[in-house]
Amino acid sequence: MLRRSGATLHVASSKPHVYVNRILEHFQLEHFFKSVFGAELDGTRSDKTSLLQHALEQTGCPAREAIMIGDRHHDCTGALNNAMGFIGVLYGYGSSEELFRAGALRTVDAPHQLVEFCASEISG
Repeated sequence: MLRRSGATLHVASSKPHVYVNRILEHFQLEHFFKSVFGAELDGTRSDKTSLLQHALEQTGCPAREAIMIGDRHHDCTGALNNAMGFIGVLYGYGSSEELFRAGALRTVDAPHQLVEFCASEISG
């Protein structure tokens, strides 16, 4: 749905990218994403701020046009440190309190709400 709305999707995980790729392949999700960004096995880019900076540089996407979708305060902090938008998802591991304390302005309770919100943002 998001891709059909014109969004380009990427994964940015603090987990090592070799494992993220395996997880996506296992659940047959890799085809939804243009690229996957993750930490190196030596810990390089395990910090979400540096990981998102790297992803923005590699994709050429202006930060103001990007939205980080995440469930933990690290995701929110990384997005804000890179001047990106952020949407907190409450169907993951974090709580609304954690996300709002980190600076989130918006959270959603379920995947369909995320799709609806992003689709409305993309279509204008």
